[in-house]
Amino acid sequence: MLKKTFRTLALVAVTCWLVVQLPGTRTVYSQGGRTLTPEQIAQRNAVENELQSLAIVERKLMIPMRDGTRIATDV
Repeated sequence: MLKKTFRTLALVAVTCWLVVQLPGTRTVYSQGGRTLTPEQIAQRNAVENELQSLAIVERKLMIPMRDGTRIATDV
């Protein structure tokens, strides 16, 4: 009985260690890993300025969800 308990605890410990270690080895790149050119940045800023002149833009608005958590969004 003691051997079975020890094996179970060892298996749980190894599984937890693997779960903690594996996600840290992957690198995630937003925008597909590409960088924006200065022309693209200028175009994006121009579009954003035009939108701000037409409408009210609220940034980092916290929206409550049904489960009680809140998420940040731009409106």
